Amino acid sequence: QVADTYLVLRIGRQGLTLLDQHAAHERVLFSQLKASQSRGESRALGVGFEMSLHPAESRRLEALWKDLANLGFQMRAERPGVVGVRGVPPLFSAGQAKEFLQDVLAGKARTMEDLWAVMSCKAAIKAGDALADDEALALVEAWSATRDRDHCPHGRPVAAHWDLKDLEKLFKRGK
Repeated sequence: QVADTYLVLRIGRQGLTLLDQHAAHERVLFSQLKASQSRGESRALGVGFEMSLHPAESRRLEALWKDLANLGFQMRAERPGVVGVRGVPPLFSAGQAKEFLQDVLAGKARTMEDLWAVMSCKAAIKAGDALADDEALALVEAWSATRDRDHCPHGRPVAAHWDLKDLEKLFKRGK
């Protein structure tokens, strides 16, 4: 791991790959969420939280209520302009769930695919997170088994690759 952000991998016998741990984990989570089709699994919070809503946020919440419930949010309208959250998707801590809802209510998601993308970003390992060897290996294995693994859901590249030819060119070796 370099800078607690990139994993250095040897692919095959010859070649080098730098893997962005956040983008790779984001892609893995997105693919898992998409495959599960959001079954609504939820983790009850010991202590729920409330969010005050602007009228525009209330309208967005109303439009996305069913999709958010399918993701695992257990919510109820406490009073006009306030929503109570009592359960969250298992991927999230209460803080991550609140941050996710704030982003969604700010208009960063309109479709279920958008919700999965924002959710996977919030729940993914972050740049700067130190990983134990087994965590790094598990991430690489999960990423390797993921279809469409070259880009995160937002379109950023997940990895940079250099084969032997590229490496020789970089170091001005060979012909």
